[in-house]
Amino acid sequence: MSHVDDIWAALKASSLPSSGARNHGGGSSSTMQGGLPGVTSHVRTLDEPRQSSSSSTMDVSHSGCDLDANGLDTNGLDDASSRGTSEEKRVSDATMNDAEEANAAAAAAAAAAGNLICPSITQRDVNALNEPDRATRKRAMETIARALSQRSTQELVDVLHPSRTLLAPLLRALGDATERVRLVAAEAVLDALVRAPDAAAAALPQIVPMLAARIGAPEQREPSEEVREILSKIVAGPVLHTPAEAIASVADPIADITSRGMLDAYAGVKKLACEAAGLLVAAAPTSGVHPRVLDACITGALKHQHSKVRVAAVAVVEACVLCQRRDVSLDDMTDEIASAVMDDDRENLLASSAAPALHRVVTEDASPQVRMRAFVACARMIGAERAECPSAYAPVPSAAAPHVYPMLLLALTDEAIARSQADAARIAHLVDDAAAVWHKAQPETGPAGDGGIAGAPAPVSDMSDAGDALLPFDAEVATSSSSPSSSSSGWQWWPTPAARAMAVALLPKLLNGVLRTLREWTSAKRASGARSLLSLVALTRGDAAPHASAICPALAAAVADDDAGVAALVVLAARTLGTCCDPSHWLAVALERVASGNTAGTAVEEMSSTPSPNAPNEATVSAGRRAGALVALSSLLRGASVGRGWTPTDAQLSSLAATLAAAEVRGDSSNAVRTQMLSVAANACSAVAGSAAVSPLAEADLVRVLLQLRCASPAEHATGTLGGGARQGRDSALAGGASAALAQLGGGDEAVVLRRTAERVLCTVEPSCASWEATSPDACVFWEMLRSCPGDALASLAPRMLRMLETCTANADNAPAIRIAALRELDALAESSARGAECLAASVGDNVNRETACERAIRAVAGPALIWKVGKTAAAVRHSACVCLGTLLRVGNLDANVLGRVVEDDMFYPGAGKLLPLMFGAMDEDWYHDTRLAACDALESLVRASGRVWSENAKRATYPEITKRLDDANGGVRASAARLLLAFVEACCPNYDSTNVGYLVEGVLVHMDDADDAIAVTVCDALCVLAAHGGHSSIVVKAVSGAKERHRRVRLCEKVLQQAASA
Repeated sequence: MSHVDDIWAALKASSLPSSGARNHGGGSSSTMQGGLPGVTSHVRTLDEPRQSSSSSTMDVSHSGCDLDANGLDTNGLDDASSRGTSEEKRVSDATMNDAEEANAAAAAAAAAAGNLICPSITQRDVNALNEPDRATRKRAMETIARALSQRSTQELVDVLHPSRTLLAPLLRALGDATERVRLVAAEAVLDALVRAPDAAAAALPQIVPMLAARIGAPEQREPSEEVREILSKIVAGPVLHTPAEAIASVADPIADITSRGMLDAYAGVKKLACEAAGLLVAAAPTSGVHPRVLDACITGALKHQHSKVRVAAVAVVEACVLCQRRDVSLDDMTDEIASAVMDDDRENLLASSAAPALHRVVTEDASPQVRMRAFVACARMIGAERAECPSAYAPVPSAAAPHVYPMLLLALTDEAIARSQADAARIAHLVDDAAAVWHKAQPETGPAGDGGIAGAPAPVSDMSDAGDALLPFDAEVATSSSSPSSSSSGWQWWPTPAARAMAVALLPKLLNGVLRTLREWTSAKRASGARSLLSLVALTRGDAAPHASAICPALAAAVADDDAGVAALVVLAARTLGTCCDPSHWLAVALERVASGNTAGTAVEEMSSTPSPNAPNEATVSAGRRAGALVALSSLLRGASVGRGWTPTDAQLSSLAATLAAAEVRGDSSNAVRTQMLSVAANACSAVAGSAAVSPLAEADLVRVLLQLRCASPAEHATGTLGGGARQGRDSALAGGASAALAQLGGGDEAVVLRRTAERVLCTVEPSCASWEATSPDACVFWEMLRSCPGDALASLAPRMLRMLETCTANADNAPAIRIAALRELDALAESSARGAECLAASVGDNVNRETACERAIRAVAGPALIWKVGKTAAAVRHSACVCLGTLLRVGNLDANVLGRVVEDDMFYPGAGKLLPLMFGAMDEDWYHDTRLAACDALESLVRASGRVWSENAKRATYPEITKRLDDANGGVRASAARLLLAFVEACCPNYDSTNVGYLVEGVLVHMDDADDAIAVTVCDALCVLAAHGGHSSIVVKAVSGAKERHRRVRLCEKVLQQAASA
């Protein structure tokens, strides 16, 4: 001990400061507690002159005195000496130079005594890190940090070596209670280890456990986000850039750190933890930490809201799969067995964790950058971009490719990638590169170099079977959210033979899962299934044909998805299938689905041995299922006709047309079904347009379907609004589409195809006309034939047409809606000048009973419908009959003698009697005044056309009905009756007997004084006609003269008398 005291005394004597310097020691060494540096709690230090005020705090921390919490000396110094005066604080330049020399000498002496750890860091500084005062600890830590920042790389390697005394206290400072101390310590350690990597490698066993204790424990011990971020940088930087052998020895605690970091709430820590995890699994492939790291990544980082964190997390998933190895002893197993064991481990990890996680990313993540990184990871797992991957990466075995390949297929339909030329080109390269690697790993079945693959069908090498369509799609199959140019601009890629061969080989393994995904609960998963199916079909092209029986039902079910985006993708998949595969593979299956409407038993259930318990009964098919089947069929036909230039054979077209014309399909009144029926029929017409020979039966079936769809909806028939509603319905998009399809089928003129098929269509619908209801499809076809068929074709079919109309209207027990519809359609046909005249003038009947179609219509259709029956609906039928009868009489151009026979003879319908009594009954209608009005108008037309040949009995029966209608409460009916009166006297009265003329005049004279001037004038005109006839003038004059004094309109009476006088 005396030797030490002698050394200290010599140092004191050799380095005494100038007289102006202050002694910080507080006394001689003999008055202080002695001890070796680093051994006792109090150490001797050289007295140093006080520097500037900015560094005075630092200098105090280097002194040998004890300070309390306020920084005051506790070893007996008085207040005056501890504080000093202002004069003592000013140090001259000469004094400062002396102090620097003294410091250098003190440093040399401390180094000689073992007290100096490195320049500017003394043992006192290290010991101060354990002081209870936090200010003291902070100052000491700042001093150490500043000193370390000034050291060279080699000096840092030396001072931070585990054998030196600085490393342990510095690491302990990372757990200090004061955040500032921890922050400065973490920054100092990070800076030192970054500048001296060898120091990190040597101190790894000491650094990693301390970091694991702070940020790797299950319960977070470091509360500061900033400190956690710096500590994570230490792990991701210098720690994991040490040699792999060193990292492997501490892999478990580093895995704890990264796993806990990926669960951290702070995004910066998460990102750094992901980077560290990727480095860890690459540096320690046999450590067995991969599953733990992967679980933490999936749970904590892969769903984070920051896209950069998710990108880093995808890289961790990639590394965990591609870097995993098992530490196997080759003494116990061969190289092949060891490799198989490791492949099994990686495949299990991929199937159980990595693949589902990546699938969620590529289907649900909103960031294109994250999805692109996931696509790259999937391609690398198969073997793409080997040159760009770390050397530790090894692709998964080819048997695991089905777990990853479906996600790579999604890249081909990613809209964001398609809009980027660079991303699209990279995806195309990834798919081709991965396929090439996968192809090389397959056993060859043929001669070397032929590309044969065991268990896989040879891909179709001729691309002409699908036209010129590129993969993925041409402009027509662009999604609804993208314009054709934007969706196709990024995809100018022909798949390589290896890419096609890979898709063909994996199709049987992938198809089941892809089709099952179409029925997932979430729309994102269903969309991913549709996109995968779309890419698979486009890649495999004609090789997908054997699976069409499984794909078509799934398409029919999925196309009715509630999500419009999913439904659009399914439609694109169906079009692509129609383009790539010959219709002989899918047409029969698709038609069967339309006929039965059973789309629930999709391919997933058909490929299993147990049917789904949810499969519906085919007897109770919903409109939605049938509409879905029709959408799928329409998309397939569209792809075949446009993409392949397909022209159906007679058998195919007949089968298609017969399915559409089937009663259960045409009888579905759903608007969705009707719309999709039109789509299918239009695509079929497009496929056969320009064909030289089309099966007549198939053509008639197509025409029947299109006419039904162009007709008004069944609801309009049922509500009795066919006259106006039908014409409004024909202006709808549905009617317009049907008209366009008919014109296409007729080579541009629908009249051509209607002439060709009119007879066959009528023959098809006639057998059911006796049982037609308001919603009968055949009734719609018949009405549309009456409206659309050319007049010459209708004229040739007039007997059949009138027979069907008679069946509909004559029987009073038929549905009123059908009777009304038939009468209105006949009225509309008669109103159409050219077609109606040509049709009504046609001759019907045999040689003995030859008559015109108009005469037959009056006798057999309109007349019997006037038979009275109780009820308001029956009254509506009578109103329609009166309107129709009036039109036939007005435009029929019938001979008076012919009409005379119509009046005198009984109706064709048994029990109907003669025509006039039926018309008189309609004129006396109680329900609707419109019926009385229409009956008066019809009788006026009949009288003007044939009244001069009427019998006396017919005349005698008519004028009392006229006088009754002149007393009608409705002014319109009275006006019509007045016109009827004028027509009657003009046609019938010249040869009428005087007695009946007298009765007529007495009955109508009073109406010449009607409140309605028009009615009074019309009655006056009728009396003038009678007065002008020489045989009846005296009767008129007598009656009018007697009534003149009682009439308000004396002028009209005088007019009649003047007319009689001039006669």
